[in-house]
Amino acid sequence: MIKKILLSLIILSGFESKAQVGINTTTPKAQLEIKSSNEATPANNDGLLIPKINAFPVTNPTADQQGMLVYLTTTVGANTPGFYFWNNPTTAWLPVKGTDGGTLDQAYDFGGAGNGRTITADAGAVTIAGTDGLVSTGISGSGALAPSGAGTRMVWNPRKAAFRAGGVSGTQWDDANIGSGSVAFSGGTASGSSSFAGAGSTASATNSFAGAGGTANGQSSVAFGQGTVVNSVDSIAAGFFCTTSSSRSVAFGSVNTASGSSSTVFGENSTASGGTATAFGNSNVASGNIATAFGRNNTAFSYGETVLGIGATTYTPSTNGATQFRAANATDRLFVIGNAIDADNDNTVDLAERSDAMVVLKNGSTGIGTSTPNALLDVASNNKGVMVPRVSLTSANVASPIINPNGGALPESTLVYNTATAGAGANEVTPGFHYWDGTKWVKLEENNGKTKYYTAIGTSSIVGVGSAKTPMSQMQITFTPKSSVVLVSFSASGNNTSPGTFSDFQSVVFFDLLLNGSLVKGFQTSEVNTDESVGRTTWDTNILYPVTVTPFVTQTISINWASSTSIAANITTPISIPSSSLTLNSHRVLSVIDPEGGGGIVTPITPPVTNQFWSINGNSGTNSSTNFMGTLDNQDVVFRRNGALSGRLNSSNTSFGVNSLLNITSGTGNTAIGTSAFSSLTTGSNNTAIGSFANISSSLNNATAIGARASVSVDNSLVLGSVNGVNGATATVNVGIGTTTPQERLHVAGKAFLTDGFSADNAALIYRNNTDYMFLGPQSGSSANGAAMALFGSTNTAGGNAGGIDFNVPGSQVRMNHTNGSYVFRANSTSGYTATFELNDVGLQIGHNSAGRDVVFNTASTERMRLTAAGRVGIGTTAPGGQLELSLNEGRKPTSNTWTIPSDARLKNVDGIYQKGLTEILQLKPIQYHYKNTDKKSFDPKVLEKEAYGFLAQEVQQIFPEAVGTDADGYLNFDLHPILVAYTNAFKELHLKNQAAENKNRELELKLQSQEQIINNLIERLEKLEAKN
Repeated sequence: MIKKILLSLIILSGFESKAQVGINTTTPKAQLEIKSSNEATPANNDGLLIPKINAFPVTNPTADQQGMLVYLTTTVGANTPGFYFWNNPTTAWLPVKGTDGGTLDQAYDFGGAGNGRTITADAGAVTIAGTDGLVSTGISGSGALAPSGAGTRMVWNPRKAAFRAGGVSGTQWDDANIGSGSVAFSGGTASGSSSFAGAGSTASATNSFAGAGGTANGQSSVAFGQGTVVNSVDSIAAGFFCTTSSSRSVAFGSVNTASGSSSTVFGENSTASGGTATAFGNSNVASGNIATAFGRNNTAFSYGETVLGIGATTYTPSTNGATQFRAANATDRLFVIGNAIDADNDNTVDLAERSDAMVVLKNGSTGIGTSTPNALLDVASNNKGVMVPRVSLTSANVASPIINPNGGALPESTLVYNTATAGAGANEVTPGFHYWDGTKWVKLEENNGKTKYYTAIGTSSIVGVGSAKTPMSQMQITFTPKSSVVLVSFSASGNNTSPGTFSDFQSVVFFDLLLNGSLVKGFQTSEVNTDESVGRTTWDTNILYPVTVTPFVTQTISINWASSTSIAANITTPISIPSSSLTLNSHRVLSVIDPEGGGGIVTPITPPVTNQFWSINGNSGTNSSTNFMGTLDNQDVVFRRNGALSGRLNSSNTSFGVNSLLNITSGTGNTAIGTSAFSSLTTGSNNTAIGSFANISSSLNNATAIGARASVSVDNSLVLGSVNGVNGATATVNVGIGTTTPQERLHVAGKAFLTDGFSADNAALIYRNNTDYMFLGPQSGSSANGAAMALFGSTNTAGGNAGGIDFNVPGSQVRMNHTNGSYVFRANSTSGYTATFELNDVGLQIGHNSAGRDVVFNTASTERMRLTAAGRVGIGTTAPGGQLELSLNEGRKPTSNTWTIPSDARLKNVDGIYQKGLTEILQLKPIQYHYKNTDKKSFDPKVLEKEAYGFLAQEVQQIFPEAVGTDADGYLNFDLHPILVAYTNAFKELHLKNQAAENKNRELELKLQSQEQIINNLIERLEKLEAKN
């Protein structure tokens, strides 16, 4: 009862008190002093019981409870039973430390066995200083399991002799996934013994090693890189998504697969599936055992096959050809070089683009240009040849300069192309192919090793015979024999063209066979026959006679002839000559047969001239015996120099120059003049080349190339001069018209007029020095008033280096020009105004010189934007009310809905502090509204339909006049910025008021807490007094 009375008095009194409390003492020396019943022999209940708790409070104490003491009766997490005090700076319950000896082992067991094993390093890293480091020992197979589950940690687990550091998201570091003696980092799984796993990798086999992102599943395997997988023993995969699946295989690079035993892959997208196969490069496959594929898009199918290059052709090897190299597999490939060309420019090797530069089969057959060689060497091409070594031989019986690279004698059948003329007699060598027969060089010639024929054929219709023996036209052969004896064959027949001359008697014709102008054999015809119907004599003769010659010396066989009225054998001078001459019609043939081959040319004798070539009438002064060129029948006229083809005239094409038009097979109307002109043309028509090595593509039409090494590549085109780097040219030609020193690709000195019938005024292109104008198009009168398009320019720096283009008609003009670094496009209207686009030092300027006209931008025939004469910009409106106006509420910025403005302190003169704030804000009246059209102001229909939110400018003007302006049409506008600034002041005012309220609440709370403490103390004392009573 007393307790209740006192409590009521305390509550009602409201006074503050200060006191010291003593228990078992009347003179407490502190705010609270408790005396034991006997200090010398205390009782078992002499002590202080601190409040006991089974768990810490759910709601943490505050700073007011700093140092509050409790006794935990049960284990809560890592906290064992014992005294704990509240440490508010760390917001944690801390244990009251007991007595210890200062060893780490004692700390480990403080509060119970193993209770001190955890260090919470939340105020800095744990550091082991000094020179001796850290040693952790243990017994393999004994001890605790490594911590399991996800988390970030570093673990050394003696039980497995394993090390882990980093973080994991699952069970990667659970005991089941820890291999003995393994190491793993940052999400890696090392479940194999003595394995290593980097970040995000897996090493599941013994002695396996996996780098970041790799998987090593094979014993003693290594995997490096994202997505790499090694499923085989003693194998390596490194790079990006590389895989090995057979023992002792290696895969390096990107997306490669080594699936064959002991196979190797380097590069990208390649596969080695054969045993001990190798693939290097991009998209290659080595599927045969011990096969090798290098380059790009190649496949080595068969045993031991090697493929190089790009895009070799594919094939199917023989049965078991991928695993063996027996006689049955002899036609499989051994070595291939691919030479695919990306014809469609798509950077891929299509099936149709695959090609082989060379193929070697296992039986030794080699193909160049063919994938299926049918001989030891099979070379296939329709536009290329074979170049053998070019050498300069000194004599047929001297092997040098060619040597056997292995030493010893030069092997028989060694083939070269000789470029020199050397040696003498039987040992003379001339340009051409030669092979070594074991003792000498033998030239490869047409009919080499066979009988060689040289033939001269008469082509003229009529040959007259004089009173003495004379050379028979065209019956002469100059040649170089290899034999000491040649066989001469001569055949001829003819008749007298004057009927009745020998109608009543018989006649013979005499011939001489000459060697180098000396008589070898004389012969004659038998009696001539008479054609009784016209009284005309006819005759014929044939002879085959051996002639002794000097081998390897150039010699000449020829025929002389004459007629006689007497018959005699082997006479050299006719007995008598008739008054009329005998004639030979067309037929006569002289041949020399050299059994050993030899070499030579037919030396032509100047053919007779008839009125079919030179018109005798009107050319009485022309000597027809010396002025003659051409043929009387449908045969080509061929020009040769020193035996080399130097020109040809035929019914279709014309060429002059060594090797000109050499390879033409079809086509007409082609003309080639110059050494090797049109040497590449094969099938084109109506083309012209003038100049040495002037050339075109093989099958063009109506193309012309003029100049040394000039080249043209398209139909219906003309090229003047060479281009550097094209067709073997080392310089690009400048073309001059009216000048001998052209300075540019086309240099015209003087005027150039072009007319094409635009009008009677003469369309023209003209450049005049005195006016600096070049006109294009119809020109009428002078440049001042004529209709013209003008290109003009000047190098005169005083004139500003002006240049440009004018499209000029009377009254208007479009001009593009350059002056003093400015580029201008200017268009004049018939009203005299000028629109200008100018790029100058300021930038790109667009505008016009009309004071009252706007600049309008249209798309799809609809106005989209307008720049008014007053400098206002309207988008979607023709009458912008300010410097910029949008017709719709559709202006967009990706990350902000406000405008940025210059705000640097260096740009501002501060006039004071803006004072408006909460008071003014509270006076604003927000509204929701729709716009409406008036006679002066209209809005886009979309704007009229959309509900808007804001204020009325007239109301805002009374509170924030600085936020309201007036447009040119008289309507008020509104700037929200001053109100946003006022909101800042309003927030600050509200903050101060809130802070003051919080401070007052705190003071009241502290007072209440003090009162409660005093009351509690009094109640406690009362309870003790009551207990004594």
